[in-house]
Amino acid sequence: MRLDATRAASNPGVLGVPELAGLDARRWDPAQRLVVPQCSNRARQVPACEERRNERGRLSGHAERVDRCSGTRRRKSSQDVAEAQVQQGRAAVENATLNLQYCSIRSPIDGRAGRRLVDIGNVVTANNGSLLTIQRLDPIYADFTVTENDLSAVQRNMRRGTLDVEVRLPDEPDSALTGALTFLDNAVQDGTGNVTLRATIPNAGHRLWPGRFVKVRLVLSTLPGAVLVPAAAPQMSARGQFVYVVKQDATAELRLVKTGQRHGDLVVIDQGVSAGERVVVNGQLGVTPGGQVREEPNATAKAPDPTNPRGES
Repeated sequence: MRLDATRAASNPGVLGVPELAGLDARRWDPAQRLVVPQCSNRARQVPACEERRNERGRLSGHAERVDRCSGTRRRKSSQDVAEAQVQQGRAAVENATLNLQYCSIRSPIDGRAGRRLVDIGNVVTANNGSLLTIQRLDPIYADFTVTENDLSAVQRNMRRGTLDVEVRLPDEPDSALTGALTFLDNAVQDGTGNVTLRATIPNAGHRLWPGRFVKVRLVLSTLPGAVLVPAAAPQMSARGQFVYVVKQDATAELRLVKTGQRHGDLVVIDQGVSAGERVVVNGQLGVTPGGQVREEPNATAKAPDPTNPRGES
């Protein structure tokens, strides 16, 4: 029997046996395969199906990962919302605390309150005017001035360290309160030629009172063993300042001196008089060099001893 290969090939529903034209038909030989076109197409489609199944598996795994990531994002978003709500609550608490503080007025310093400037029933506006004034008493500031001629000495001694300041009340000249110089103004006053300074004085006993006038002494330096005489003793001549020194034989000797700073009723003698010597303090016009000097009772004035710097006898 012979198969028409042409007809078989033209009909997809009939078995096609390629390469059998002109050959004798024999019993089934496994080496001679019959290929069904539709099965051949299906065979070619098997790897594609496997690939699609693998692709579906990969897509399924990716979808699971996407779901997990979406769940993580949702949880993260919920956490951020919760944290934002916590911060909002804290801000509300701080705002309420601030509003509560506005219900009372507290002094920013320790001091003494003056009379109230507003009474009940007065019309007031926010940030306009004062209810009362508070003055700090301890420590207290003492403002004073020095001339521009003394400014260089003040600056020179300030470079060495903090300067001491002595403050005395007019009715208590012998009792001084000691403080420190804490402020030097940055300009000389045009009208007066003075410079403003400020001292900080401990005032635990409230002896000093705001607005009261006091006597201030700025201590620039300490001169150990300085000789002080009454400020009325030095006189002026053509040769300079001089004093009359009373010798042991009660005669007067004219000595040229060099004076220093003045401290109240006393003045420093830098050169010309030694400690313990007596000087003339009254009636210099009637004294001549080498002349006799009569000492009046209770009028003796000696050059103060270093152990008695105020010259008190």
